Amino acid sequence: MTEAVSQTAISQACALLVHYSFDLYGYSASEIIDRWLQSVQAHWVRLAVVEALYQGRYKSVSVEQILALWQRRGQPLCHFNGEFERIVCSKLPGDWSNIESSLPTPALIPETEPEPQDEAEPELIWVAPLSEPLPRPCVTLPFSEPPQSIYQADWSKCQAAKQPIQQFVPKTEESPFYSKLQAVARSSAAPLEA
Repeated sequence: MTEAVSQTAISQACALLVHYSFDLYGYSASEIIDRWLQSVQAHWVRLAVVEALYQGRYKSVSVEQILALWQRRGQPLCHFNGEFERIVCSKLPGDWSNIESSLPTPALIPETEPEPQDEAEPELIWVAPLSEPLPRPCVTLPFSEPPQSIYQADWSKCQAAKQPIQQFVPKTEESPFYSKLQAVARSSAAPLEA
């Protein structure tokens, strides 16, 4: 994979993390992606971010878990389809809405095979271009510590196990409807007993 395609995949992954508000635990998207790139390829990171979106898991830890699973397998296993990927990436601001920008488009260039002695025209084949648009820098948020929990529960006042719950016994109230229903039941049961 060329460096330009790798940079495009990294920038798109960064843009997805920021745009879809992934929980980054106080780190910037580029810091987390740099950590992931130490163990996996750039296009895996982008695919893992899209997979996390597909699974509804909006935390950087989820992307790490997906990448770890793929590393054990030795290859990515994507459950999303191209339509989902296109929809997700179309919501990105700016030029990142074009998902095909990460995939090189074929171009015609001459084949570089040794030619026979006669001056024949070179055969043209389809290959990917070497130039890609330069990726935009990833948006980085200022570092801040994750918030600490303010509320501390005082469990010393808890009295849950001291009193057992009393068994529920409904009140028996006689109503005119109930007495009429009993009379009908007795009158219909009387011919059966005889």
